[in-house]
Amino acid sequence: MATVQPELIAVGSNRTAHALDCSGAEAAYAAGTLVALFRPHEARVHAVLRGHTARVNSVRFAQQGRLLVSGAADGTARVWARDGDAWRAGAVLGGHDAPVVATATHEIEGGAATHEIEGGVATHDIDSAVVTCTAATDGCVRVFAHAGAGDAQLQQTLALGAHTALDVALAPLPGGGLLLAAACTDARVRLFVRRGGAFAAAAELVGHTDWVTAVAAHQVTEATHRAGDAATAHWRAGDVVLATASQDRNVRLWRVWRGAGGDQRTVGVSDGVVAGADAVLAGHDAWVHSVAWAGARVVSASRDGAAMVWGAAGDVWATDAQLGAAGALQGAVFGGGGVLAYGAGALYAWAQRDGAWTAVAAPTGHAGAVRDVSWDARGRHVLSVSADQTARLYARFADGWHEAARPQVHGYDMQCAAFVAPHAYVSGAEEKVVRVFRATRQFAAAARARVGGDASDSDEDELADGASLPALGLSNKAVGAGDACAEDPDDTYAARRVHTDVAALAPAPAPGAVPLEDQLQRHTLWPEADKLYGHPHEIYAVAAGAGLVASTCRATSARHAAVRLHSARTGQPAGVLPAHALTATCVRFSADGAWLLSGSRDRSYALFARREGGDAPYALARRQQAHARIVWDVAWAPGARFFATASRDKTVKLWAPDADAPPVTLAFPDAVTAVDFVPERVGARFVLAAALECGRVFVLAAPDAGAGVPTQWTPREIAPEHAHSAFVHRVRWCPVGSAAAWLLASASADHTLRITAINLSSLSPSA
Repeated sequence: MATVQPELIAVGSNRTAHALDCSGAEAAYAAGTLVALFRPHEARVHAVLRGHTARVNSVRFAQQGRLLVSGAADGTARVWARDGDAWRAGAVLGGHDAPVVATATHEIEGGAATHEIEGGVATHDIDSAVVTCTAATDGCVRVFAHAGAGDAQLQQTLALGAHTALDVALAPLPGGGLLLAAACTDARVRLFVRRGGAFAAAAELVGHTDWVTAVAAHQVTEATHRAGDAATAHWRAGDVVLATASQDRNVRLWRVWRGAGGDQRTVGVSDGVVAGADAVLAGHDAWVHSVAWAGARVVSASRDGAAMVWGAAGDVWATDAQLGAAGALQGAVFGGGGVLAYGAGALYAWAQRDGAWTAVAAPTGHAGAVRDVSWDARGRHVLSVSADQTARLYARFADGWHEAARPQVHGYDMQCAAFVAPHAYVSGAEEKVVRVFRATRQFAAAARARVGGDASDSDEDELADGASLPALGLSNKAVGAGDACAEDPDDTYAARRVHTDVAALAPAPAPGAVPLEDQLQRHTLWPEADKLYGHPHEIYAVAAGAGLVASTCRATSARHAAVRLHSARTGQPAGVLPAHALTATCVRFSADGAWLLSGSRDRSYALFARREGGDAPYALARRQQAHARIVWDVAWAPGARFFATASRDKTVKLWAPDADAPPVTLAFPDAVTAVDFVPERVGARFVLAAALECGRVFVLAAPDAGAGVPTQWTPREIAPEHAHSAFVHRVRWCPVGSAAAWLLASASADHTLRITAINLSSLSPSA
């Protein structure tokens, strides 16, 4: 294995309920088919858990953070166990015919686990039994027993009929036994009780008028019970209080306690146990998606963009804090000394300091497949684009890599991007134009604050002060210092819009500070400087070099498969290079600008040589049928000595540009989707990174034997935990490195952008 150190794992959250949880100093959220782990005080992901084969819908910690249970659209829930600083995969809880949307786990110390066999119930002694319930959209709740992360046994399947449980919660039943609460789509909360055997339906809590979206249980203890508050004075140690959220915009509290009913406001749950409505928490203006407890406080998150912290105040429940986000929230939990929340793929965090709530940095990342990545020429910034319709720019701060700007928020899925200057890039999406963006003066000042330098060293004076995205528009407009218009207080749309003008309410980030999510959305857009026209179909690939921008589009005929050139300075057309019969999937300039190389779905590569005069600055030098399947990527070795083509036929082929010698073929275990060379020789060796369709990443080295293409390549694989779990769209080495460690950026369909420091000395033959 190659010696590596993760520098950045950037990934956004899934847009599903129950996709975030926190226990102590560790938090987890669902990210594509992965579970991302982060420490709230660090604001960046330090590991991901791989195992699910479809979108992860929910994550829940258990056993004081020693276990983590995730539920996914693949119909399974997985149990993960903490092993020191790492996590290991445990039991797989299957059997559902539809996506698992929620899980709940409860530990029974010194108890016994039971499971159902052909209608009967068998008992197996387990020193510390863990009971986990999984709810799925097949209308069933399945109950499992397992010891920690060990093998699980199915105990029971509860069929809910025509309705679905959107969330479940487990709690000790007052007086002994186990209580299961299910939040259902018929506006009811169903209660099930187990005392020594199987769960049995016990009661229904009626009060909500729309789908019940979430339920959370709190067991009252002497430590959490604040007897001085009249609103909770009737609570007793051992009682269970359920908080439920609903699409009727309300949060309701229900108390389950030992006692007699005696009135219409209570229902019998079990012998000597009753339940009844306790309070209604009204304040949200839209659907409420989640509730969570911390002591005797509740936090709820709503589609209205608010996370509300509720507490007893005298004889009523009131909001202790109302924490706002730029868009709808799907969930919120207590953690990290405050509140963590997420919505629309973004994470938010607030900390309570000296009695006041303050927004703090949280992990950021794409919420869709990351399709391209590009370094600026000085290796200071990494730009990525994604199917989530955003372009994001990352930079190194004092404590590591973070998102520094979100220069483009588009109306089409993004496909490709490339830097053309330190403060400018081009991008392509599922539209027919290539767009050119230039940084703002604010961004340039922040970059100087991070790395040092003087404004006279840059083109800062030529940059716009900011950018705005007009309502229903696709083009970011440049604005000057006096162009920010005041908001019309009667304009309800202006109060709700996101990614609009620089006069937005969130303050601009301080130079050198890690931007918050709201600041990224409101203050870091780059204005669009130009559009490059000419393609008849959606843009597929772009590259920049030799003062030019090369671009390709989707094509089903040679007529549309040409590479088009534009001047990087003026945006004027510079030529059309026909060569391929189908989509040109990739295009790369050599570092010296002498060559232009493209690969295609027609399984060929085309090599263009620089020339003076003529209709275009490049002319076709060679076109060759290179592979048996599609060519996904191409790359140039240092000095343009040779180049690589990567293909779905599971090979990388190395070719000399000015010779007809047969290629050197490198075989891989899966389709090769991305390749790149370290831009200079390292210790008299060429170094190549190759990524596969399955997510594996290899780094290969070969000694420079003089003229010709090296033939002796030594491969090393990056450990799976530092690689990807799905199609890798792009790998790119940082243009600046050291003799030992170089940074590799990789973009994948698993929604992650990774920056990995690789010790290239580990690639020597003796290593």
